[in-house]
Parts: sequence; structure tokens; C-alpha cells
Amino acid sequence: MKTLLKWSIGIFILVIVIAFLVFQFYLKQEPFADADDYWAQLERHQLTPDVEGHWNYTLGMIDAIAYSQKPYFPLPKEPYDKEMFSRWVERYGYDKERLKRVYYAFSNDMDYGWPSELQGVPWMLAIMGYVYAAPSVAIIEPGKTAEAAYVLRELINVLRSPAAWMDFSIKQGWGNPLIELAQWKGPLLITEGLYALVSGDKETFGPEIRAFAQDVYESQMRNLKLPYGKGFSGGIVCEPNQWFPQCNMMVILGLKLYDKVYGVDPKYKKSLGEEYLRNYMKFLKEYMTNPRTGMIYRRFHPYGPQQVDKGFSGFTNIYTILNLHPFAPEHTENIYRNITDRYIKRAPLGLGSFMLEIPERDIFQRMVNRGAGMPGMFGESALNLYFLWAATREFDDRKTFNEIHALLTNLTHPYYRQAEIRFDETNGDPTGLGDYTIGQILNMYSGWWLYAKTHVGWKTTLEYDWARNRDKYGHPLNDP
Repeated sequence: MKTLLKWSIGIFILVIVIAFLVFQFYLKQEPFADADDYWAQLERHQLTPDVEGHWNYTLGMIDAIAYSQKPYFPLPKEPYDKEMFSRWVERYGYDKERLKRVYYAFSNDMDYGWPSELQGVPWMLAIMGYVYAAPSVAIIEPGKTAEAAYVLRELINVLRSPAAWMDFSIKQGWGNPLIELAQWKGPLLITEGLYALVSGDKETFGPEIRAFAQDVYESQMRNLKLPYGKGFSGGIVCEPNQWFPQCNMMVILGLKLYDKVYGVDPKYKKSLGEEYLRNYMKFLKEYMTNPRTGMIYRRFHPYGPQQVDKGFSGFTNIYTILNLHPFAPEHTENIYRNITDRYIKRAPLGLGSFMLEIPERDIFQRMVNRGAGMPGMFGESALNLYFLWAATREFDDRKTFNEIHALLTNLTHPYYRQAEIRFDETNGDPTGLGDYTIGQILNMYSGWWLYAKTHVGWKTTLEYDWARNRDKYGHPLNDP
């Protein structure tokens, strides 16, 4: 009996060893390049071959978007029409046939389409990966500046459409998307600001940028004057009675771009980004920061008895500091150190590293985000990987970059298809979204791969001499 047991244990160990060796040397997929190769792109002024593949995919996707639908709303003019979006919601917001046509042709594109069922915040978050990446691509290879400007302009059209605010304004019934809503105004300010910065075109979206910049600044000043528990907050809400640090940080980045492109605001005679940032940081330190660790609390409720939700969220902290770093370097570097200590875990078998998210329950105490396990490809745990991966570039952390890259590569299996980087579209696991598979959804979020592999840092982007990337007529360079 003992001999049989010994043989069984021996065979089991042998099988494990063989399986490990097969995985390590046959099944395991190595990343296309190392962190040093991606960091060196700026010095070489040349994208790595795989980043070129990500960019080719982006251009193909943007072409599909551009050809699928004309812009929903006219270009903004002076005086700015603040009611154009709300009028559309009032007229078409509950017309099911009309809503089905919102980027319908793009949604049904076999190569690039995104599920219409995800229109709203999921589309917005997918868009922002491509938005954040575009200026870095143009800085690395100045000849691609016209392509970067084209990507930004077409994505502005999507952000201005119901595809970006469908869930909030229509599915949840909140109506006018122009009410105090940071998670739409912030991304739109960033995208329109980057377009003006990269292209040199300050006029096309200028009236809208100015109107939004003044609006969010006025909202912050008004909310700071309200009584505590009766609307007081350090910015604007992201959802009704939900103030999130990361959404307001997107507003700050958008306002900083507004300051950079347009200078002192003509109405208030001051730099609105500086003012919003100063008020935000004061509020963050007084109400939203753990005094022992410096970590940022999860959220703030402007109304009601429970103001500060003092739970910690990796998602909140990493997305906030990714955009805040150039404006508060010491504060954010301390948070980044805490994140690497608390939230980054090593996967087994040398697969790489991943980032945890806190477990979360809904009002009925049903688990909606298990958080503390290996990440899936949806929800905050998955987005944490992308945000942290991009933050490793912002904070110059090559070791963590490589570890996350290794994990994502083995989870998603990127490959070349006709000069484009795609993900494992043979993964037939259902998503519950029509006929879409997990591989197709991963393609939707591939902008975050492009961003993590190219991000040159927000300080570099804001201080870059963009005039170098234009020809003698002021047009963005087009010699890729």
C-alpha cells in the first residue's frame, strides 16, 4: 500500500513538472518586446513593430467609425448652444428605433464593431485609451501627427453622441447629459483639448471647450459654498450624489489642456485649470485622504448623512494618480508606492502580476465585484490592469510594466493579422452581448495597450513644442 502511495505521489509530481515545462516552453506566450524597448521609442523616434500594429488597428477602427455615421450634432458656434444635447434627449431619448441607429453600422462591423449594449460609460472608457495614446504616438513619430489628430477628431464625434452618454441620460433616465456630470464632461474636455493641442486647430471645438471649462469651474465654486451635507463638494459629481476623485481628475486634466491651448480664460481672467486643481487638492487632502497612508478614499456623497465612503479602491487611486502626477508629483508618488505594496499581486507559474480591487456589494448585499481574486476581463479589476500598466510609464516603473505585460499577454493572446495587432478572437467564451466573444471585446479595449506601450508622460505632452509637428502652413505633419 505504501509503495503504491509513493508511486502515485511520484507520478503526480512528474505530471505536474511535465505540465509546468510544457506551459513554460510551449504554451506560454512571451510579450512582443521588453519595457526598455518601449521606453526607447521616444529616443529612436520610432514605434516598435507591435505598437505599429496597435496603431494600424486603431486607424482601421477609426475609419470604420468615420464611415458609419455622420456627426450627431453640429459643430459648436458662438454663442454656444447649451441645449442641443438635452433637446435631442427630449425628442429621441426613448425612441427605440432611433436609439438602435446610434452608431449601428459601426456596432455591426465584423472587424472593428463594439456592442451597442455597452454604449455609455464602457464605450467612453474604451475611447479614452485611444485618446490618451494619440499625442504620445505623434511625439514619438512626428510624421504621424495628422493621423493622431484624425483619431482624436473622430473620437470627439463619438463622445458628443448618445453613444457616450446613453446609459446615464437615457437608460437611467437622467435626461440632460450637460448637468453636473464629470464622467462625460471630463473626457470630452480632454479629447477636444488634445485635438486642439496636437492639430493646432483651436477654432473647430473652441466654443464648446470654453463653455464646458467655464461651466465646470462655476459648478465647483458653487458647490464649495454649499453647506456640508447639502451639496458641498470639491468639484462636480460623476453620478447623482456620487463624487469620485478620478472623474474630477479628468476634469482637471481637461482644464489644464484648456489653459495650455487657450491661455487665461476671457471671462474669469484666470487659469481655470490652476484654480480647479487648487480647490480639488485642498478638498482631497482635508476630506478624502487617509492620514496614515495618504491613500484616497473611494467616494464622497454631497447629500445625506454618510459623506465620505472610507473604503479603499485600487481603481480610484490608480486612475486618479495616473492623471494627477505632473501636477502633484510627491503626493501621487507616495500613493503609487502604497499601491505597489497593497494591491499588486504575483500570479502563479510566473504568469506575471495583477492588481486587486476591493470586493463590492449592491444595496441588496449581492456581490457585484469579487475583486480580490485573479482578474477577469470585465469590471474594475480588469480596468485596474490597464490603468496600472499605463501608470508604470507615468511613474517610470519598468519592472511592474513587464510583469503586467506578461500576464495580459498570456490572458489575451495578442497576434498579428494583416499588420494589425488583434486578440484571441478564437476565444468563443460568450459575453452575454449578442454574438460577441471575449476576444472581440478585448479588441474594443486595445487602446489601453497602445497607451501603456507609448505613454511619454503628461508633463512631456503638455510641455512639448507642438509647432515642431506642423508644416510651414500650420498643418499637422502627414509623413508617417
